[in-house]
Amino acid sequence: MFRTATNRRQWLTRGIRALVGAGAATSLLPSLAACAAPSRRATGLALQPALDATTGKPLLQLPEGFRYFSFAWAGESLSDGSTIPPSADGMGIVRTRGQRLTLIRNHELSSLTGTFAPAPAPCYDPHCGGGTVRLDVDLAQEKLLSAEAALTGTVLNCAGGATPWGSWLTCEEVVYLAQEEVPANLNLGASGRGPLSHGYVFEVPAEGRASAKPLVDMGLFRHEAVAVDPRDGCVYLTEDQYEMAGFYRFTPRVPGKLAEGGRLQMLAVKDRSEMRRDVPLGQALKTHWVDIDDPGRGRVDDSDKVGIG
Repeated sequence: MFRTATNRRQWLTRGIRALVGAGAATSLLPSLAACAAPSRRATGLALQPALDATTGKPLLQLPEGFRYFSFAWAGESLSDGSTIPPSADGMGIVRTRGQRLTLIRNHELSSLTGTFAPAPAPCYDPHCGGGTVRLDVDLAQEKLLSAEAALTGTVLNCAGGATPWGSWLTCEEVVYLAQEEVPANLNLGASGRGPLSHGYVFEVPAEGRASAKPLVDMGLFRHEAVAVDPRDGCVYLTEDQYEMAGFYRFTPRVPGKLAEGGRLQMLAVKDRSEMRRDVPLGQALKTHWVDIDDPGRGRVDDSDKVGIG
């Protein structure tokens, strides 16, 4: 087991910390946690424009008495002198030390013209402009302490999820294989043949250098988000493939050591081959897990352009 059970109050407090870490921070986290108490009923939470303590602009609407500050805007400087890229997406808090927290943030970029930060930043594919940044923030001082490239050389880093052991899993929301023609409909901003396959999950630590190696056993498909069960280390994954998406479970060989591989499975519903339509709300369904024999295959056949687990 990676951590003890979380009660309702703790869950809300951590959830709000993760929310404000996306670019704003509040000084009233204890009040938010108090709202989660079963014996207390929240009142007077009407939203109204609230000024950002950093810019003075009304960026958010919040209940009366709440405050926030923004940080790590696109175009500001990283520690190596390069700039914070645009298109911020999924993010999560991977470490807290008193009033200081570490946040890792995806940047969902499709550029194939090079990385957003130079070496020695960890890099998977030097042609690709996506990746993540690591942000250290001081809530007491309401300021960003540092910002650095945590992973570069990926494509369309959409969502992901934090792990119980203090890392961030960042997910590529695209599928193309090494040396195949990059499909124009992927809107990757360039055509040609890439040297490496894309459609993977990568792990980024709270500190230190990321390996920049894909977690191949977690599948090659259009990844969306992940959630880790703290009881056994299993990773549950969603897929952003519209009407053809699946729900997956990755069981690691060694809990907490995802790079050592494991088994990928897709959830199936008994006696149902079609779950996109005509599913009554509230209906109980019998399910089972189906093994994905070759999670890194990426294609059913030559006509398949969306990838499989």
